[in-house]
Amino acid sequence: MRIAVAFVFASALTLAQPQSFDKYNYQAPAGYTGKAATGRMDWTKIDQARKFYCQIVMYESQNSLGAAAADLAAEWKAVVDVSFDTKTEILKRDLPLPNAPESIVRIADTINKRDKSRVIVSLYVLRYPGRYVGIMQLMPNEQAFEACQGDVASVLPSVTLTNAAPPVSAAPGSVTGAWERVVASQTPTRYNILTKRWEHDSVGAMNQFRNSYKYTLRPDGQYTYEVEFDSFNRYQRDRMWEQGRYSLNGGAIQFEPKEYKKGTSDRRQETVLVPAAPPAAYSRRFLLGKHPQYDAVGLHFQESDGSWSTFKALQ
Repeated sequence: MRIAVAFVFASALTLAQPQSFDKYNYQAPAGYTGKAATGRMDWTKIDQARKFYCQIVMYESQNSLGAAAADLAAEWKAVVDVSFDTKTEILKRDLPLPNAPESIVRIADTINKRDKSRVIVSLYVLRYPGRYVGIMQLMPNEQAFEACQGDVASVLPSVTLTNAAPPVSAAPGSVTGAWERVVASQTPTRYNILTKRWEHDSVGAMNQFRNSYKYTLRPDGQYTYEVEFDSFNRYQRDRMWEQGRYSLNGGAIQFEPKEYKKGTSDRRQETVLVPAAPPAAYSRRFLLGKHPQYDAVGLHFQESDGSWSTFKALQ
């Protein structure tokens, strides 16, 4: 596949209309139709003659992780990996913009996980002091890519952050405490429609498990993370223990592991943990309290597939 990539930024945006979204202002792409969604603004253009579409998706700004590469990796994981499988990397490079000189772009040929269609994805991360804006462009083929590349090029240099305070999901210290999430198999019983009685399910009993995840976040910025996988039918237990420092960065918690231990044993015995190399620093987006979309209260972490996991407070 050959795709010509050229970034030419217009100095005058006379055909575009000024817009505001989240904590930034921008010029809307000319000829596109806009539609607001949760946490994003979608702009779409359909070329009926050539039978292709071009879409520009603008996401809520996020607190920077401190480097362009880290911001790009976090945004790609949050908005691209959840819906697309990367097939071929096309480009990854710095993209200095007049208002955001530390910006960066990544382009890849992908497959839509839902309908298996081909999609060329361009993700632009525009970096400002302490924050970044993620803008994604979607196109079905090379013809659309070449035709629509100039559309997003007219939007990128127009993005400017407002002076509003950045969004913070929780005040410093409010996430402190012990938080646990437990995922377990159901009780091995089944309802017999003939006898109209509940009966023991031998197949279900063979696949019993209990997985627990526990974060302890202390006021001094220290944390521990404990994971335990219990497999009843195999009489096996896998445990992991991690300790380090954490910090709040807007809507994310940054974890810096310092110590790490793991072990496997018969679940009827105590598991001995053996020191191992700690994982690299990582960041998890979070919400505190009642989730706006689900009937769950606690500390919510966003997973790599875009879903949310709820940790309950331990008394």
